[in-house]
Amino acid sequence: MFEIEGMKVEFGRPVSTDGGVVFVARRIRRSAWFRALLAELLPVICAMNGDRYGFAAEPKLKRKLVALIAGMAMGYRSGKEIADVIGADRLWREMLGGRVP
Repeated sequence: MFEIEGMKVEFGRPVSTDGGVVFVARRIRRSAWFRALLAELLPVICAMNGDRYGFAAEPKLKRKLVALIAGMAMGYRSGKEIADVIGADRLWREMLGGRVP
């Protein structure tokens, strides 16, 4: 990593805005911080009385969190933008699931 005119530059594997989602989603799923986040969130959601919107099921919670985090990492700034790209791109649907709530 080095710096050019105040901007940090790091050489690594290229990440495109389409196929790059595979790389980004895999990195998120494998990261220690993501596993720790799931471990903290799941018991809190399960302990809630009232609406849990199906997020007490770990696979759904994991899938939706990865979709939101990967979408933001790829430059999309809202749930609507992320849902639109998932709906329009087969690779995104396969990697992240059918839709984002």
